[in-house]
Amino acid sequence: MDRNHRLCNSTHVRREVYEAHTYIVNHFLEELTWDDVADHVGLSKNYLRTLYTEVYRYSLNQTVRGCRMRYAARLLVETTRSVRDISIESRYQDLAYFCRRFREWSGMTPTEFRKKYTDLNSGSQNAYKNSGSRNAYKPAHNV
Repeated sequence: MDRNHRLCNSTHVRREVYEAHTYIVNHFLEELTWDDVADHVGLSKNYLRTLYTEVYRYSLNQTVRGCRMRYAARLLVETTRSVRDISIESRYQDLAYFCRRFREWSGMTPTEFRKKYTDLNSGSQNAYKNSGSRNAYKPAHNV
């Protein structure tokens, strides 16, 4: 059973917060607003935003950005496409902004990241999957 599902069943987290997180993770390449997510789970956007940030300690934008960075990192390791193409596919039109955000997220530039994780295991995704660089957005509550 995954950690979020256990949290969903605890007294600390409502089902709607887990559903909101799942919705965000499944739609991160779309333009999302709290209105969209709140409509999906049936809560007011202000109430959902409060609950969500209390549980996950991340805003909607931070969660979406983290999902996009993990997606971009996976593309860097699994494909030979250019960093510019990957930034556009990850919904970042400004390459310099994408590279800055990627460096903040991973601690290295996209090019350094690609080189490190493709050199580690001859292009295998396993090196990346086991690297710890996939910063998952974990809830604040320890259950």
